[in-house]
Amino acid sequence: MTEIRFCRWRLKTYNSLSIPERCLFHNPLNLHKLRIYKTYINNIIKKVYFLTKSCKIKTMNIKELRLIIEKDNFQWRKHTLIRLAERSIAQGVILEVILTGEVIEDYPQDKPFPSCLIFKVIEGKPYHVVVSLDGECKKAYIITAYNPTLDKFETDFKTRRK
Repeated sequence: MTEIRFCRWRLKTYNSLSIPERCLFHNPLNLHKLRIYKTYINNIIKKVYFLTKSCKIKTMNIKELRLIIEKDNFQWRKHTLIRLAERSIAQGVILEVILTGEVIEDYPQDKPFPSCLIFKVIEGKPYHVVVSLDGECKKAYIITAYNPTLDKFETDFKTRRK
């Protein structure tokens, strides 16, 4: 058995090579191209790994969100105001949910800003509010609000049905 060594790769025997690699093995120029190609791919893999390790997913900072809401640095989305009118939900109730409610779901990969789902029962009625936070501009966006139903959530209104 003939052993060949690829740049930064483990030793391989001729029999373990794929058919394209075997064809390249017989031509020294092609073998050199293969080594360069494998080194190039290896470098790409290292860069991708480095980028994924260095990227941090931003999660919702609920304390910062509440401070921003208290300072009135938030914006009602048009969709939210329409839905609140349709569902007869007061804006004050939604603000109370955000300020005193419990985060039940976090959406750190939402675009353009991370968001979360906040839950609170007020006067016997459950409420869900989705709110996002622009941490750089220190501004919150109230995306939507609704009364959860038992067909989509468990009886605690915190757990989604499967």
